[in-house]
Parts: sequence; structure tokens; C-alpha cells
Amino acid sequence: MTTDVVAAVQQQSAADLAKHYTWKKQLLEVCSVVVFTTLFALMLLRLWRELDLRVYAWLLSLAFAMSMVVADLVSGLVHWLADTWGTVEFPILGPTLIKNFREHHADPKALTRKGLIETNGDNCMILLPAQAGAFLIPLDGRAEWVFLYAFVCSFTFWIMVTNQVHKWAHMELEELSWPVRLLQRTRLILPTTEHVIHHTVPFESHYCITNGWLNTVLARTGFYRRLEWLGWRVTGAIPRENDIGTSAAVALAIRQGVLPEGFEPGRSVVG
Repeated sequence: MTTDVVAAVQQQSAADLAKHYTWKKQLLEVCSVVVFTTLFALMLLRLWRELDLRVYAWLLSLAFAMSMVVADLVSGLVHWLADTWGTVEFPILGPTLIKNFREHHADPKALTRKGLIETNGDNCMILLPAQAGAFLIPLDGRAEWVFLYAFVCSFTFWIMVTNQVHKWAHMELEELSWPVRLLQRTRLILPTTEHVIHHTVPFESHYCITNGWLNTVLARTGFYRRLEWLGWRVTGAIPRENDIGTSAAVALAIRQGVLPEGFEPGRSVVG
């Protein structure tokens, strides 16, 4: 059955998907990176000016560690959503989030050819509301507020760098600086050996791309398959249909237990 799924995969052209990247989108990304960087600097300045960092060192460390786990989970959920549902024509998210991941499957190395702005612009943009909200958190010395503020600071940092980390996971070892290689070897960020599992056709697991810590647990528990079954039952949409085509998507979903045996789609879509 696996061979049938792989043989049936029909992906969209990477060149056609790349056409959705326009000068307007690039301008939006530039603005997003500038605003994010400014707000993040102000967040750190507020942390330094309003708290005794030595007193709250343990709490800040805990928030930093927890943010790494949560960021990895969020990266996996967003990646799974973009891979599994919707099309590049979908308003706002289509030509940004969905387009990037679909293009990435068709041409994985395309990510390594993108510059700093295109690589990180989308993540900076979606984090702006969280950054703005952080300034509403009072830093009056209470532990819960200190933890929450530190968590938001750390979380926005890890989500912001996630696509850069993802890019590094696709680069050749000799192209990476030694600090990046060290971070990959210590599993503080996503290593190539972990991410290559996701790029095994038909791209059905290992979606977490911040550090990849949660990939094995989520795969073994069938976390995404349960969500896909629920999505199909509620909406009738076939998971991954617009990414790998109807034939492959149906065969895969039946194999995974998401769709019932003998399921017949009402249409045929090329990925």
C-alpha cells in the first residue's frame, strides 16, 4: 500500500507556487521583520529594567525551557495544518503559509536559497499581536506575571527563528557555521537527521521543526491522525488532497485509518 501511495503522489510545480511571491508580499515581510525586531528589543529592555534578573533567574530559566517545548508543538501544528488542509488560493494564509510549505515539498532546497527576510518574514508578522500583548502584562514582582512575560518573550523568539532553524536543517554540513552545527548536535535546534524523516514521501509525520523534541511522541500516539479524522468527519475534506493529489491522499488516509476502507472521493484533484 505504501508503494501505491508514493507512486500516486502528484505535487504542484514549485515554479508555479513560487509565482505567488510578489513585491507586495516582500514589502510586508520587510516591515514585519523591522517591527518585530524593534518590539523584541523593547521587550528585553523592559525585562532588564523592571526586574532583578538574579532574583528571578530560576523562574526565567523555567519559562525559557517551557517555551522551547511549546514552540516545538506549535511549529508542528502549524506545519501540519499547512501541509494537510487548504490551498494556495485561500485568502491571506494561502499565498503565505500554505504556499511556502507546498513549495517546500516540491523543492526542499528552495528554502536554502531564500534570504533572511523571505525566510523569517511570515513568522515575524504572525508574532506581532503576541508581542503587543506582552506589554500589557504587569511586572509588579508577582511570580506568575514574571513567568508569563518571560514565557512570551522566549516563545516569540523561538517561533521567530523556527523557519531559520528549518532552513539550516536543509543545508549541507559544510555550509553551516560551527555554532549552528553545535546546536544541531546537542538537539537544541532541529538537526537534519530528524527532519529528513518528514521529507520521506508522502510527508505524513515529524512536523515539529523548532527542535523536533515532540516528533516521536506525537507520531507514536497518532496525534495528527486523530485530528485528521476529526477534520474529515466535520468538514468532509480529505487530508493532504491539495498537496499530493486525491488518489494518493485517499490511499494514504485509508492506510492510516483516517478514512474507511472502500472510500470513494467525489472528485479528483492534482496536488
